[in-house]
Amino acid sequence: MWAQYGLQGIVADNNHQLLPNMHVALSGTGGQVYNSVTGKTGRFSFDNLPQGAYALKVNGMGYSADSLQIHLLKDTFVTITLKPAPTELKGATITAAKPVFEKKIDRFVFNVQNTSLVAGNNVWDVLKQTPLVNAREPGTLSILGLQGVSVYINNRRSILSGRDLQQYLSSLPADNITSIEVITVPSSKYEAGNPGGIINILLRKDESTGLNGSINLADRQATYNTPSGGLQLNYRNRRFGQQLLVNGSSRSAFFYSDNIINYLGNTRQQELVHNQTIKKPENSVGISTSADYTISPSSTLGGTIDFRTTHSNDHNSGFNEINTANQKQQYTNTNPETRNTNFLSLNLNYQYLDKKHKRELAISADYFNYQNNQQAEFFSYNKQTPGVVHNGNRTDTRQLINNYAIKADYSQLILKKVKMEAGVRYSHTRTNNLLAFDNFTNGNWIPNSLRSNDFTYQEWISAAYISLSKKINTQLEVKAGARLEQTNLKNGLATAKESYDQHYLNVFPTAYINYTINDNNTLSFSVKSDIRRPAYVQLNPFIFVISDKYLVKGNPELRPSNSIMMELAYTMYRDYIFMARYTKNTRLFEQIAIVIPPDTTLLDRFNYGNADNWSVASVINKSIIKDRWKVSLTNTLTLQRQQVDAPQTHIRTSDYLYMCNLSQQFTNLFGSKIDASINGSYFSKMVTANSEISGFGEAGIGFTRNIPAHNLSVSFYAGDIFNTQRLKHFYSINELSVSDMTGFSDTRYIRLSIVKKIGSNKVKTVRKKDPGNSEEANRTR
Repeated sequence: MWAQYGLQGIVADNNHQLLPNMHVALSGTGGQVYNSVTGKTGRFSFDNLPQGAYALKVNGMGYSADSLQIHLLKDTFVTITLKPAPTELKGATITAAKPVFEKKIDRFVFNVQNTSLVAGNNVWDVLKQTPLVNAREPGTLSILGLQGVSVYINNRRSILSGRDLQQYLSSLPADNITSIEVITVPSSKYEAGNPGGIINILLRKDESTGLNGSINLADRQATYNTPSGGLQLNYRNRRFGQQLLVNGSSRSAFFYSDNIINYLGNTRQQELVHNQTIKKPENSVGISTSADYTISPSSTLGGTIDFRTTHSNDHNSGFNEINTANQKQQYTNTNPETRNTNFLSLNLNYQYLDKKHKRELAISADYFNYQNNQQAEFFSYNKQTPGVVHNGNRTDTRQLINNYAIKADYSQLILKKVKMEAGVRYSHTRTNNLLAFDNFTNGNWIPNSLRSNDFTYQEWISAAYISLSKKINTQLEVKAGARLEQTNLKNGLATAKESYDQHYLNVFPTAYINYTINDNNTLSFSVKSDIRRPAYVQLNPFIFVISDKYLVKGNPELRPSNSIMMELAYTMYRDYIFMARYTKNTRLFEQIAIVIPPDTTLLDRFNYGNADNWSVASVINKSIIKDRWKVSLTNTLTLQRQQVDAPQTHIRTSDYLYMCNLSQQFTNLFGSKIDASINGSYFSKMVTANSEISGFGEAGIGFTRNIPAHNLSVSFYAGDIFNTQRLKHFYSINELSVSDMTGFSDTRYIRLSIVKKIGSNKVKTVRKKDPGNSEEANRTR
């Protein structure tokens, strides 16, 4: 009797995506033929086959057929990779796929699903490779070098920022992405407050019945270790679908700074302030679930619950050295701090879509609750009397933010060719801030009624917008709109019996023109007015002690800054983009160091003045070797002119700022089935108000190995490999002092991550939705 064996395998495309419903035919030399169809995970199998030679052929809709000769002498597993089938059109051969990077009238679109980036990576990794975007530690995002970027996920503004946002995006597998929209000039539909632009990450949601998902584990090693992990589960039946996301991390880190302050007043003294912080650890957990129910083919009801909690212990310590012409004083400081933060967000939404008449209605109601409780103790000791407390205080700060919002968006095709979008929005925010301040006197804690306080802040925003767009002909497309916002503010200090009221009405117009010269050249122009509101913590007037002579506070009288931006873009062959941009900002606000005579530095926030920025940028997004090596290179040069008028600071500045970002992607490196990426960026000095930050660079390299047979991917990444980000130089000057600070950050690291997928990979794009309170939620961070 002849031995019998099994033949199993998987079918995938060039991007390692498993392909269901592919026809598999196996032909033996004796004329026998066996047929099969790949399942949801791209698998097929043949059992009880006699040993011998076989021809295996695989084909399916949208892909070119492939064949393989097999000599079966044992149980065998094979992987078949299919390429997209070309489409014949008027004698020319084209590939039926979207361009990887394309310009639309009001945004740039990075079609990630058309690249190998989706295999084995996470969403944060893909952002590092996105043209126009710079993503770096610790969760810092910019577009063409501009800060103040808002992140949207499926058209819903994320409540997270910084490291929390990076952790969340790192927990999402990249193969959930359909595209990433880079919106340099947001339209009137988006809430005001996006001066740096918008990154809109469009994810897909599962449409297959049953349960599936993914598990990811990662470990990051710098000076200290940071493990993290996440779980994503999807369930769907004919009408109902639900998604669950759980992620968490335990982060440890190390920072220190040395600040030399020269006071220019009559005392003519110099102070050295050294501070260091060790986070051991910062534990965070996030749980999010969203559900949708299909009421009818045109109506859907959905909701989201998002809860995140963080607990951190910071071990702060340092010393002060004060030098005058006659004496030297030295103090040591300790300042341990604990912080507990909770964030709860609720969303209920209804969507109606009439495809026949091209009408869409979306209504959402939102609530969020943010709590931040922080306790700190500060002790200062004179080195000559180390056992005696020179200065001691403790603070117990509690912040509570509640926001309620409702919005409605409607769109319809009118006059046959004009798309109209209109909407209204209302939100109310209330923050309560309590500070209990105690002094350490003669070994006892004594409440300080002058420093303790109760600060309340209330904000009402009513908004309405309308936008019209039309494609005039095959070459010309126009879009214009306006957003009207009425803002009423009321805040007060209960202990000091002080109150501040503000009322202002803003109109934010937008306009776009897109002209397609030919298939390879496009010219576009856009203009927009916008606003930037202070974060809630920036309005808090409480004073926090960093050291004996170094204090920090907020300013409840801050006004929003306004901006006008104009942008001209030229796209050539879809691979080259050239841009010119002008931005005028008025009533800018920032943290500025002032001197409380004779020798105390206070970091306060002020509306310090105006700035004009002229920028030119180039973007190259080119495939050097087809399906093997892709390069994205962004260069930005900006002339920035500032007029600064703040307490103790009255200056005019003119500076050139340069930014470069290089991303390279290698697929199936040297035939090893390993994908690689190399990222590098450089920023010249940055100037804000009376402060200057030295230039810095960063380089990173990563490798990913996909194992489709086990739905598994393993990634390794080394960040800041040359340790060029570890030191930054901060310099500021005013009429009474000069500050020269060197900061050390723990930025060089290695990270190992594993992603295991379970269940089906069949997905679909979700309908667009944006909660009514996204702008307020973003300002809690």
